[in-house]
Amino acid sequence: MGCGTDCAASVPVDRPLRAAATGGWTQIAVPLVCLGKGGADMSRIDRPLAIRTDGALDLTISGIRLTQTAKDKIAC
Repeated sequence: MGCGTDCAASVPVDRPLRAAATGGWTQIAVPLVCLGKGGADMSRIDRPLAIRTDGALDLTISGIRLTQTAKDKIAC
C-alpha cells in the first residue's frame, strides 16, 4: 500500500499463497490495522495494492475490496 513519498507499508502474503491450492481460488484478508502499524498514513492512500515478488509468480486476481470486516484474516 502506498501513500506518497516515503509513505508505504507492506504485509507478506507468501504463506497463504503457498498454502493455496494450485489452480483453485482462495481469499486472503489483510487487516488494515497492519498497514497502519507498518507505516502507511491511511488518510493519504494513493496505491491501495502493490504486488512484489523475488521469484516467479502466476496469479490471477478477480477482485479487491477494502472492508472493515473479513473472516480468516492473516496476522500482522
